[in-house]
Amino acid sequence: MSVEPIEESAVGDFAVLLLRGMGYNSRGREIRTRIDIPLVICGDRRHAKIDVCIVDRNRILLLIQEDKQRRYRSNPEPQLIAEASLQIIRLVTKPTSP
Repeated sequence: MSVEPIEESAVGDFAVLLLRGMGYNSRGREIRTRIDIPLVICGDRRHAKIDVCIVDRNRILLLIQEDKQRRYRSNPEPQLIAEASLQIIRLVTKPTSP
């Protein structure tokens, strides 16, 4: 079974449901999808389209980006769960500034 390109959005939807279920949309945080982030790389202005992120005011706290090279795998959920879990653990255990 191959993954159709339309199913790419299902990975982001799954991440949103997972993050909401874990309570990451509380305390003024928002879970946003498919946002465009402007970047400057070696003096050139570029844009990155992010699949899912958690924002707090104007700060991005967590990014989730699907591995597009593995798009045609039949079951992308295990990779998504593993990567999202790792990033959440990093976010939770990151020391806060005074």
